[in-house]
Amino acid sequence: MLGKINLIIKLHPRSNQDLYKNLVNDNPNVIIWKGEKFPQADCYIGHESTVVAKALYITSKTMIYRLMPDRVSPFEQFSDFVCENSESFKKVFTEMLSAQNVEENKSEALKEFAWKNNNGAIETAANVINVYLQGGTI
Repeated sequence: MLGKINLIIKLHPRSNQDLYKNLVNDNPNVIIWKGEKFPQADCYIGHESTVVAKALYITSKTMIYRLMPDRVSPFEQFSDFVCENSESFKKVFTEMLSAQNVEENKSEALKEFAWKNNNGAIETAANVINVYLQGGTI
């Protein structure tokens, strides 16, 4: 199915890894990323997570999958590859893979999204709560 493409799936900490079990078990080119650092790849696919900002900051070969037809991801403005439904997924994915002009997008807006919470939203929220509960200020 993937041919020579390796697929790295970086899950949200609360994601259900079992949803990808068949894909991982049936294909040696598919792995679940368990590393702490953001994986380096030739291209990325994401939706509305701020993780997409990090991917876009690395490469313009980042596809945004729109979760709901009437809700535009804030990251769509930074990508040439937006998939609005499952029917257009293959076409947009193929376009992204064959794109020749790959570049980093170092816009200040992306930098703000990508690096403001270096520890990630979950760890940052935990730190804020801990500081507050210990009587500190944020």
